[in-house]
Amino acid sequence: MVNLRKEDQNKAEQKITMLIADHLRLEELAEESKFYRRPPKKITATNLFLGFMHMEQMGVNTLRNWVMEISKLSGEPVEKQSLNERLNEKAVKLMQLALKEALNKREEIGAKKSNKEIHKKITKIFNRIILRDSSTQNLPSHLHEIFPGNYNIYKATAVMRIQACYDYSNHKWLQLDLKSFRDNDQGSADCISNILEPNDLILQD
Repeated sequence: MVNLRKEDQNKAEQKITMLIADHLRLEELAEESKFYRRPPKKITATNLFLGFMHMEQMGVNTLRNWVMEISKLSGEPVEKQSLNERLNEKAVKLMQLALKEALNKREEIGAKKSNKEIHKKITKIFNRIILRDSSTQNLPSHLHEIFPGNYNIYKATAVMRIQACYDYSNHKWLQLDLKSFRDNDQGSADCISNILEPNDLILQD
């Protein structure tokens, strides 16, 4: 195995991170989500996203470690307070858009491998076939006021529910909304009203 010098490893990692950022259109999504209030100097969407990835790979998810990784990527020191101020509703919107972009890229690959003739026969009757469902994820209990979980007599629980709409006809994710466990599928059923088109088929619980 060839051992790369640390400088060469860093350059290789930088190229990979930029490819990921370009692939997910992170800078474009930052504008779309209004994450950028002014041209960023240190905490760019790319550095925010990749800094989190590096921190998660280390297995120690703290604001301090996240800031350290962003500082490495930007080449300048970043304060914890500065990062904390950027973790707002616009940052959540940015990550939602990035997740949807990543899933859609994955679906594009899957669509190329699928049996197009069978898919065409299934979908030709309707304008679109839309699937809607949700999935839950347990969170640290101190987030229970934002994401209240299922009832527990011993302690407060925090559970996030991801409501998703998928366009099966076009292999495309339409919506990804973050809710609490208590926002069940029935109560959120009308969330698709703003994306419906004539002759759509909706499949949901």
